Amino acid sequence: MVAFLRRLARLIAILATTAFLYAIYLLTRRKRIVRVWMSAMARILGVRVDVSGSRPSGAFLLVSNHLGFLDILVLGAATEVVFVAKSEIREWPVLGHLASITGTIYIDRKSARDAVRVSETIANAVRGGVAVAIFPEGESTDGSVVLPFKPALLEWAAREQMAVHPATLHYDRDEGKWYGEESFGANFWRLLAVPRVNAALRFGDAIRSQDRKELARRLHAAVSAR
Repeated sequence: MVAFLRRLARLIAILATTAFLYAIYLLTRRKRIVRVWMSAMARILGVRVDVSGSRPSGAFLLVSNHLGFLDILVLGAATEVVFVAKSEIREWPVLGHLASITGTIYIDRKSARDAVRVSETIANAVRGGVAVAIFPEGESTDGSVVLPFKPALLEWAAREQMAVHPATLHYDRDEGKWYGEESFGANFWRLLAVPRVNAALRFGDAIRSQDRKELARRLHAAVSAR
């Protein structure tokens, strides 16, 4: 009964807060509302975040390990970024629309050629003053290991020797992670019942390299080490 009431209260809070902030966004078109929404969603879901390291600012490229959809809320609440996400999310009811209005850059993971387009889209976004976050593992995991980073989306950063900022995420509850064959709905339902999830977000020192594969290896080492 306690778990049911917690789920119900959180669902009501999520719907009410989203409707309220969405109305404000439509009236003002202020990007700041997106960060406020992400922070509010994290708190409603019982996520408490401990942030350490120097947060990047301005226009930058951020890479992180990937544990699930909570990563979006934690990173988005900590720093103002747009995300690169799989193209399927665009078709999700409600969430797809919310992702699109926040400026999400979509990638077709089944097409190697699309990585070239997305890499240039990221480059243009950063040149235009936008901060972008990517998950170069390509899929979420249980956090026991950081998968090798795919270098395709780092091509332009290596070419222009732009500094890339690493970040490491960790959750103390498995309910905070969405990986494997579990559906989004099943994971979200489990998460709604958990009283609290402690999240650790660690920002590392920026890294540069002229070679995208070397850049990917160094970023992977930095994320894994933390």
